Amino acid sequence: MNHPGVGPQAMDWTALAEAAAAHREAVTMSGAIEPAALQGLSAVVDAVLSADVPGYRALPTAAQTWLEEGPSAWARTRRWALSGALIAGLHERLRVSNFPPSLWDEWLALARRALERMQRHPAGPDQAWPSEWEDPWRKDLAALCLRAVPCVSHLVVPGAGVPRSWLLRGVVRQPLLTWRFWGGIQGRLAPYLENHVHLWMLGGFSPEGREACFRRVAQLLRLWPQARGLMGTSWYYDQALAAVSPKLAYLRQVPQAHGALFLEHPPSAQAAHDAAQRAPARRAAIERGAYRPRAVTMVWPRERLLASPWGAAA
Repeated sequence: MNHPGVGPQAMDWTALAEAAAAHREAVTMSGAIEPAALQGLSAVVDAVLSADVPGYRALPTAAQTWLEEGPSAWARTRRWALSGALIAGLHERLRVSNFPPSLWDEWLALARRALERMQRHPAGPDQAWPSEWEDPWRKDLAALCLRAVPCVSHLVVPGAGVPRSWLLRGVVRQPLLTWRFWGGIQGRLAPYLENHVHLWMLGGFSPEGREACFRRVAQLLRLWPQARGLMGTSWYYDQALAAVSPKLAYLRQVPQAHGALFLEHPPSAQAAHDAAQRAPARRAAIERGAYRPRAVTMVWPRERLLASPWGAAA
C-alpha cells in the first residue's frame, strides 16, 4: 500500500537495518563521535525506550544529560547516533508491539527519510545543529520509540487532554460556543490522540494525506478504546483562514462536516508567526491587518470519527 510520503521504491525492513548498520559503522570509523559517548549510547537507548514521559518533547534525564555533555559542536553527532541506534531496532520493536502491520509502512518511511537526512547532513565535530531541527528531531525520536505514530500527514501522540483553563477562559469570551463545545465532548477532557504537524513529514500534508491520516487514526481508536477521540490545536483550524488561504480550508471543513468540534483562542503573536511561515500572502494579510491569526482547538469525538467515511474504511 502506498500513501503520500511513501514512494514505491521505499526500502524494505532488511535494507533499512543494513543501512542503519552501515551508518553506525561509518560514524564509528570516521571518529565523528567521541569514544566515551559511543560507549554510553546503549544505556541511553535503553533509557529512552523505557522512559514513561508525556508527549514527544520530553526526554529522560539520562538521555538529556548525554546529549548535552561535551562541546556544542558534537550536538549533531550525538543526535544522529541516537537516531541511528533506534532505527536499527525499529522493526523488532514493531514486531513485538500491538500495532498491526497495516500501520508499519509509515514508520518505515519515517526511518528511511531519517537515514537519508543523516547521509545528506553528515555528523562531525564541525557540523552545527540548527535550532529549527530540534522539534522535528524529537518528533522522529518519539516515533522511533513507538511513543508516537506517524500517520501520513501528521504525527499522532496519545495521552493528550483539553485543559480546564481553556474552557474557563472560553466561557468568559464566548459562553455559548464554549458550552456547545463542552456538551459536544460530553465533558470528556482526556485522554485524546493529538495530531501534530511534523516538518519532516510535509510530503504527506495534503487533502489526500489528511484523509489517509483519518483512516489510521480510526485504526488507533479501535486499538486504544480508552482514547476519547482526536484533538489538535493550530492556527489552520481558524475559520477565518478560508478567506486568506482557501486551499487550506479543508483542514477545518472536512472534520467539521463529520462532527468535529472547535474551541477558539484569542489572536496571538505565536499564531501570527506560525501562520506567516512559508506563506507570503498570509504574511502580507497579517501585516496590513486584514487577517488576525488565532489558535483553534479541534476535538473530534471517537464515536463521530468512527462513524465518518474514514472510520468505516479503516
